[in-house]
Amino acid sequence: MVFPHTSLNTTVERHFGEVIKAYIVEEIQVVQTELKIQVKAVVTDAASDCRKARRLFVKEYPHIVSLDCFAHQMNLSVGDYLKHHSGAADELGRPLSSSTGGGGTWYPSLGCKLR
Repeated sequence: MVFPHTSLNTTVERHFGEVIKAYIVEEIQVVQTELKIQVKAVVTDAASDCRKARRLFVKEYPHIVSLDCFAHQMNLSVGDYLKHHSGAADELGRPLSSSTGGGGTWYPSLGCKLR
C-alpha cells in the first residue's frame, strides 16, 4: 500500500540535498516509530537538489528504494516537447468537431465533452 505521509513547504528554505535528505530521514523515523509502518520506498521531486538527497539517502539506507516522481518526469517531458514543436500546444487546447454525437464539444486536453 502507498501512504503519502507528509508534504513539506520548503519555499522559505534553501534547497540543499543535505536538508532534503534530513527531512526524509526524519519522516521515516516518525512513520516507523509512531505509526509502526515499515518504509520500503520514498519518492521525491526530480530536481537536482532532490537527486542529491536521494543519492545521499541510499548510501545510508540502501534497503529503501528511492525514486523520483514519474508524474513530474512526464510533465517535464511534455513541456520539453511543446517547447520544440510550435503549434502543438495550440492544437491540444483546440476542441474537436462537435459532430461526435451526444451533444457537446470534445476537448482532448481535458479528456471530456463540454456542453
